[in-house]
Amino acid sequence: MGKRSSSVWSGKAVSMIISALLGLGIAVGCTAFFSVLIRFLLKDMGLARVLVSASLIAGAFSGSYIGGKYHRHKGLLIGALCGTAMFAVLSAIGLVTGGHTAGIGKLLLLAVSGMVGGVYGVNSKRPKNFTE
Repeated sequence: MGKRSSSVWSGKAVSMIISALLGLGIAVGCTAFFSVLIRFLLKDMGLARVLVSASLIAGAFSGSYIGGKYHRHKGLLIGALCGTAMFAVLSAIGLVTGGHTAGIGKLLLLAVSGMVGGVYGVNSKRPKNFTE
């Protein structure tokens, strides 16, 4: 009998880190897309804040959705932790590069959109190749 391998998603800390990193990657991808959109199509910086907020929402939602989909319980907690982890990384990057951290509004934005994504992920269908 072969040894049953455990999933990456079975460890709580590792899965939160993976979910937050996936969310940050999606947020960076959305930001890059929106910056190209602003540069070549809009040619106006008026919508920059809205598009940055939209990419943060998309990143926190999708990272928490993936985490909730594989954890299958406690979607609000998973989403809040994922959004808070994303906020901590963004604040650390802002502190190193610009000398200031992100505000409480971004924390609330990331936490709420992460909670929504976590709940949607928990309530979605179970993945086909899921191993516990």
